[in-house]
Order: sequence, then structure tokens, then C-alpha cells
Amino acid sequence: MPTQSTYVLNSAVPGIEYAGAGLKWTVADDVFVGSVNSAGVSSTFTGSKLVNKGEVFSATGNGVEFFANNGTILNKAKGSIFGDNGIVLGGAATQNMTVINHGSIDGYSNRGVSAEGISNFDLYNTGEIHGHMRGVHLTSPLGPAIGPMIENTGEIRSEGYGIYISMPGLRSTILNKDGGTIEGDDLAIFWHIGKGDPQEQGQHPRPYRSLDGK
Repeated sequence: MPTQSTYVLNSAVPGIEYAGAGLKWTVADDVFVGSVNSAGVSSTFTGSKLVNKGEVFSATGNGVEFFANNGTILNKAKGSIFGDNGIVLGGAATQNMTVINHGSIDGYSNRGVSAEGISNFDLYNTGEIHGHMRGVHLTSPLGPAIGPMIENTGEIRSEGYGIYISMPGLRSTILNKDGGTIEGDDLAIFWHIGKGDPQEQGQHPRPYRSLDGK
């Protein structure tokens, strides 16, 4: 599977664009991959995998974007993903997406991690996730079959909502474990629709809110 081991900064196209299904790209240690007017890394193919040990960047778009089923993003301890949105996943009826973050993810003006329309989304965070508007943003107007799961022992923070969830009729699970911090200047966790199952084993500096009271 391909490894990016040299500096890339494109203007109008992604730094890395997947060419087919089932590919696994690795960004090597200390390597910069980016784009000025497009995503740092982009895939519309199923089964895409990204292992980032370097720096993935977009000046105006998404740091990483995956728009197909069965995608996995692993951001290693030295890895950073930075863009208007850090990571964007989803599309109509997308299924089985996983983000594992041990490094840093930053959505400098919008969202750190954004997943929309996904059934069965898992986020494991031991590093840092920041989004100016929302640290983590999870929505699905279509009502997927399986709700999201977030396991946090790192830091999720935002000037708006630390975590924002809108999942009609589904149980969303947040395991905030020892050492985990979820912070939002507005609210740490905001459940707009759906059932929440918070396990508050770490710091929870502001109360979560659920409009349906569950």
C-alpha cells in the first residue's frame, strides 16, 4: 500500500486523492501533505484507510474527508490533521466509519471531527480534538440503524459545543474515562435529538443537555 514520504502542497486538488477501493495510505513521520483550496486527503471509495504520522493540512477545506463505507483513519501520536474542518466523514447511508486519534485534530474555524448520515461510527480519542464551533459533530437526518460511540481519554474541546449529537431515535454512547476532558464554552455535550448514554468517568466541566430529557 502507498506511503507518502515527501512534501506535498497542491493548489486546487487534494494533497492525496484515493484512486480506488480498499487502499491504505500512510503519511510517513514528519511529512507534510496539504492543499490550499481542496482537502489535504480525500476519498470517495469504500474501504479506505489512512495512517497519519506526519502533518495533513488544508488552508480552506477539510483536513481529511472520507465519503464512502468502511473507512478508517488512524492519527498517530506525532500526527496532526488541520483544516477548516479537521476530519469530515459521511454522506447518505454511509456505514462503518472509525476514527482513532492519538495525535491532534483541529478544525480551526468549524468542526474538529464531523460525521453526518453515518450508521455505526466509532471515535477513540487519546489525543487532542479541537473545533472552533464544535469539537465533535454527529448528525443523521436519515436515522441510521446504529448510533455512534465515543471513547475519550484525551481532550475534546470547542469555543462552542465540545460534542454535538443529533441522532433521531438512536442511543449515542460517550465513554469519558479517567483523564478524559470534554470542554465547550457553550456546553460540553449537547444532545439535540436521540437517547444519550454518558459514562462520566473523567472531567465534565459543563453539564450535557438533551432536548428530549433522556
